[in-house]
Amino acid sequence: MQAYHYIWLKAHPERTEQWLQERLDDGFQIHHVDGDHFNDAVDNLLLIEKRDHFRLHRQATQLQKAITNHHKGYRGKPASTRTARNLDIGQAAYTLFMSIPNSNWDQIAVTLKRHISVVYAAAEDYAEANGLSLER
Repeated sequence: MQAYHYIWLKAHPERTEQWLQERLDDGFQIHHVDGDHFNDAVDNLLLIEKRDHFRLHRQATQLQKAITNHHKGYRGKPASTRTARNLDIGQAAYTLFMSIPNSNWDQIAVTLKRHISVVYAAAEDYAEANGLSLER
């Protein structure tokens, strides 16, 4: 087991090393919520199934590429383009927030490399524009 497995166990005293090893053998993994594999803070570690872990990383990569590509053409663009960009960030934020259990807006902002106020406002705009709720 890796060092971050023991950190996760310390934060979950009701679980044993044997219990965690069985989950790992069953296909679970520890996910670093902010994407930084050197950040082993307890609130950054999440036990999830391997397929969900892969899906999260794939979604985060695709969303970050879309945001980066959209941002490259952003400067000097009309307000309608800025609105579209905010909705892209909002979609990314909303998708990550809803798909990562126990995540918070600080973690989503770090993942998207944006200020929390920008991320939350964009997620609100996206949810409103699509008839969605930010409630889990």
